[in-house]
Amino acid sequence: MDVVTESATLEEEDVSSLPGVSDTNRDNLKQDDDEFQPHTWEDLIKIIGACQFQQLKRYPSQLRRYLIWSSQIRREYGNMSRFMRQERLQWYSPDDAEETAKPADPTPFGHPGHYRMLYNDWPYAVPPDVNHLVVWLKTPLASAPDGKLLPAARAQVQRFVNASFVSPIKARRGKDEEGPLVLWFKIGRRSSQ
Repeated sequence: MDVVTESATLEEEDVSSLPGVSDTNRDNLKQDDDEFQPHTWEDLIKIIGACQFQQLKRYPSQLRRYLIWSSQIRREYGNMSRFMRQERLQWYSPDDAEETAKPADPTPFGHPGHYRMLYNDWPYAVPPDVNHLVVWLKTPLASAPDGKLLPAARAQVQRFVNASFVSPIKARRGKDEEGPLVLWFKIGRRSSQ
């Protein structure tokens, strides 16, 4: 289910004062789309490789709409994760306890019904030939207390990424290419790669 809302309720100045707006986003909001420089593939490799996710940017017009929309969603659902699990993923209903969304198999990627791949409804400003997908899991990935993935979890994710994305891309293109074809990172419950 996609949610479409009227976003004309907040003025531009009010958007930058919403809770949680980063300095990067505040700077971004001072620009017009015409003067904004989207990320290059090389930028993305550096940003994601250094786990500097706060440097990921959206086009200013898209960012304004996203900030207004996400503020409304947080007011209505309490947090973005609850909205995603309830509405977009439909892993539980508001009448059910969230516990019903927990899978019987605790292995990440262990069952196709325990994860979903969605295009990001609010993608970052990436090159036109780059797709921004989000993979949602019902099962947690093994992480250290600081949120960084443990080596076994990183290996699980990399196997999934290779099977789901890298191998099909290579097969479609029919040749090996230098450099990464897919970049991934983990966000949620303490962001890390």
